[in-house]
Amino acid sequence: MDNFVDLAFRIGSMSHMTIFFVCGSVKSGTTWMQIMLDAHPAVSCRGEGHFVDLLVPAFQTAVNQYNQHIEWKNAQLIGGLGDYPRFTELELAYTIRTAILLLLSRQAGDKPVIAIGEKTPDNIGGLPFLDLVFPHAKFILLVRDGRDCAVSGWFHNRRLSSDWLAETYPTFDSYAVDTAAGWAREQEIAVKFSEQRPERCLFVRYEDMAADAAGALGRTLRFLGVDDDAAIVADCCGKADFATLTSGRSPGQEDTGSFFRKGIAGDWHNHFSAEANAAFVRQAGPWLKHFGYPS
Repeated sequence: MDNFVDLAFRIGSMSHMTIFFVCGSVKSGTTWMQIMLDAHPAVSCRGEGHFVDLLVPAFQTAVNQYNQHIEWKNAQLIGGLGDYPRFTELELAYTIRTAILLLLSRQAGDKPVIAIGEKTPDNIGGLPFLDLVFPHAKFILLVRDGRDCAVSGWFHNRRLSSDWLAETYPTFDSYAVDTAAGWAREQEIAVKFSEQRPERCLFVRYEDMAADAAGALGRTLRFLGVDDDAAIVADCCGKADFATLTSGRSPGQEDTGSFFRKGIAGDWHNHFSAEANAAFVRQAGPWLKHFGYPS
């Protein structure tokens, strides 16, 4: 069983590692990238920690309540006794950093890694905070045509939350159009962030992974500073191959009951009406163009 010394050693042993985060709009291929990376002998990337959307708000709420109570208590005391310190924002960030490092160290287990990362799509909304607590971290930013994200998200919600989907969005078009603004906003966040830290950010398009998984993964491994030997890359790609993940289906063979539904790019052409596409382009057209997606 760990003691405090063991915990401190675990955190200290990570000082030489590359910390990274995988993020992107929902259904952009972040899981595919995660599986390929975790198959590498020197990389750990598995599961979703939901740091920025769950852990961070919980810490912030607890510390805010604590600070408010201490401030109230200080006001009741006299004679210079009411000056007990409260947590600063920087101290809170350091506390959260420590908590995340503890979880990442457990994630790696006994695997001798030199790069350790976490994949949660929601990370894209918390890039500035992750940058604050991990100022040397690297960020892998997955991008996929927002209309394909909408199609994949629609079927994902039909599988997991069919009642909510039916009540909220009576048609696919209504769902697809409603996702456009959010997708565009997330691309804007990612691009602006990367422009300020170009050496620490790497964009990877889903479509490029679909066309050449080995090439996309090799570029990512070099970005992380780990071995991109062809045999290793081939093994990682093989373990994350669509047929491997779906017990033999080929990309394009659809199973609406599977997380890995279809595995192709451009499926939006089969689902978007002309009106829905026009509405999506009105909201997200500049970012579709930015990443090379046709209107």
